[in-house]
Amino acid sequence: MKCRLCGREAVSELCKYHEKAKRKVEAGYRFWVEAYGEMKWKDYLDKVKHNERTGQWAKEIAEMLEGLQDD
Repeated sequence: MKCRLCGREAVSELCKYHEKAKRKVEAGYRFWVEAYGEMKWKDYLDKVKHNERTGQWAKEIAEMLEGLQDD
């Protein structure tokens, strides 16, 4: 199976790099809510995508997760 984002060998639907980034993005939401107060998931993902300190894999995950919300 190939990663749906980059085509590398996948461990699930994602490669090990995107899978790790997904776990970190999902876990980070709680910390952002604690730091900034109430924040919608979509707003959080938008901030992750546009943060200059966010890595490329995390940005790709945020984009993917945001797209899943639109479905």
